[in-house]
Amino acid sequence: MRTIEGKKTILFDFMKDDFDYFFKLFKNGSHFRCHDLIYLGDEEQIEFTLTNYLDNSSFEMFLAKTMQGKNSRNVGVFMIEYKKDYIAKIRFIPDSKYISGLSKYLKGDKISYLEDALMALLMYLKDFKRLETKIPKSDVLMKKLFKKIGFKKEGILESYGNIDDNYFDVVIFGKVKE
Repeated sequence: MRTIEGKKTILFDFMKDDFDYFFKLFKNGSHFRCHDLIYLGDEEQIEFTLTNYLDNSSFEMFLAKTMQGKNSRNVGVFMIEYKKDYIAKIRFIPDSKYISGLSKYLKGDKISYLEDALMALLMYLKDFKRLETKIPKSDVLMKKLFKKIGFKKEGILESYGNIDDNYFDVVIFGKVKE
């Protein structure tokens, strides 16, 4: 099993055993932070889609955990889609228990578990020329987090998604290696 280590977190290959945790994130509404996953459907459809992702060389999935030995906790799930050999699209579904304290970390020099996991992932993707993600416009914390780690706002896609007949905009963020 492959691992990616940060200072406070470690990312493991997402396995079929991790589906229950993924479903928990969905039930808690964390997937609304990752607009692309809103449309996956019920658990059976989600499991089918994730299984296809895991079997597809254009996708990778990681489970981020805290580095606390027996007390290690899940931080969230990362999905990476390789668009071309130089572009990687990041989708991130954070665990809601790590969202609530995020705002205090974004103001200071301390690094949150979410930020540490993202920075570890960026090191893993260091050979890519371009990294990109889309974040719902209303998700202030995720936009601040991606800005803090060097992503730049590139534009807005208006009425990009629809949840229960309510349209929402997403912000495109990119990070280009110089």
